Amino acid sequence: MRGRTRSLYGCRTDIVRDDAPYNMASLQLILGGRVGAAESLQQALRIPSPSLVWLPTDPVWDPVRSTPEFERSVRLINAGRRTL
Repeated sequence: MRGRTRSLYGCRTDIVRDDAPYNMASLQLILGGRVGAAESLQQALRIPSPSLVWLPTDPVWDPVRSTPEFERSVRLINAGRRTL
């Protein structure tokens, strides 16, 4: 299991680590930090975070859904899905 680590309880810690930027972005947006949320979302796109599949439909992102940055992020995710 190269590249993957397990915690004491057997959970894959690499998944938790990779989802951290998406989860942080969502939390920042909920708390009103749109700039921080955008920065964390960009980090999630670079990893890529497994939770990004939820971005197009996650209601947390409704306040910024019509912004060009959000639309660009969704396009990048969709392009990545087509190449998988």
